[in-house]
Amino acid sequence: MNFRNFTKSIFHSTVLIVLASAAVFAQCAMCKTNIAGAENSAEVSRTINFGVLVLLIPTLAIIGGVVRLIFKYRH
Repeated sequence: MNFRNFTKSIFHSTVLIVLASAAVFAQCAMCKTNIAGAENSAEVSRTINFGVLVLLIPTLAIIGGVVRLIFKYRH
């Protein structure tokens, strides 16, 4: 497998994981407990889940960049 195919498969895997995790509750136990007592808990829960996923994107980009640099300069 060459680098281009490897990069493409990593990208597709990352996109699949992000899309699959959108329906999952991305909250810790403490956040979930605080949201359960909120007046409009469905909206607050949706907002916090979106915020968690937004914070996931730069993390995945940084990790992907480091992996790419490692494969680029491994020789």
